[in-house]
Amino acid sequence: MTDYTPQEAEQIRTEHINKTIIPLVNFAFENYPSIDSVLMLLAQFWCDEAIDAVHRYLVYFSADTPDLETLLENLESTEPLDPKLEKFLDESDDFTFRILDEYEKKYGKYLFLNWVENGVAIAGFAAYCEECDSDTSWKSWAPYAIFQRKENNEVEIKIVGEMRRPWLNGVKGGIFDDW
Repeated sequence: MTDYTPQEAEQIRTEHINKTIIPLVNFAFENYPSIDSVLMLLAQFWCDEAIDAVHRYLVYFSADTPDLETLLENLESTEPLDPKLEKFLDESDDFTFRILDEYEKKYGKYLFLNWVENGVAIAGFAAYCEECDSDTSWKSWAPYAIFQRKENNEVEIKIVGEMRRPWLNGVKGGIFDDW
């Protein structure tokens, strides 16, 4: 099993952002005017069927939610996560599924089928994840990208993720090699 090159790993990240995340963020911005930014978090941990799966989580922000900087500071600190932020993160997952359902009803396709946690998600994103063993804490998650609403619902993308484990950039560690 040959690993991907760094350029191929970058292409995996870019294609995932462009084909899956941007359409979902655009849909959220168009249908929920109060949302002004979305944060993409990544984590690699044991979950059900694999020890190396890379997981993705989207967090939605508006004027009446905790601000992005506060959340990022809490995730980076060694202190326990503020309980209000933990509740906010838990609720964001429900919102993602609601948006996905609405998207599927409108367009007849389900966007997240393009994320294979045990496949190329490992090659593309594992290098940006913290070393951890399970999903027991939000502290396991690392920020990767911020999507902000601009004029006319255009999306500005800021890649904020740090390559924390460069030796994993492009590694084929999963059981599936395609989206």
